[in-house]
Amino acid sequence: MKTKIMIATGLLTIGLGLGAVNTPANASSWHKGTPRVTRGHWTNGNAKWYVTKKGYNLGVVGGTGYNMFWGKPYYKYVGHHVYRVKCFDFPLNRIRTMHVKYYSSHKVSFGGTIMHRY
Repeated sequence: MKTKIMIATGLLTIGLGLGAVNTPANASSWHKGTPRVTRGHWTNGNAKWYVTKKGYNLGVVGGTGYNMFWGKPYYKYVGHHVYRVKCFDFPLNRIRTMHVKYYSSHKVSFGGTIMHRY
């Protein structure tokens, strides 16, 4: 009788243990919005970018206002302060991918174009 209880307890313990092992972690590597460190006003002397959580707005220096060019962004951290950003390109009506590199709080590269905060 004591042997049967020990075997039943052992099988129950193994069964519960195996059930806990099979639960995978579903962490998302793509995040909605833009990287927080890239939000704000940026310029390179010719163009102005206004980056919000919901997209990238572009303008020409000396012009008035901004045009919404890229929206519905998703980003993924690649490493070494580099982000891969996917956005919907409204004028071309397609998905666009670009790399964003964060150098400092005043210097960022958007797709190879170095911008400074203003």
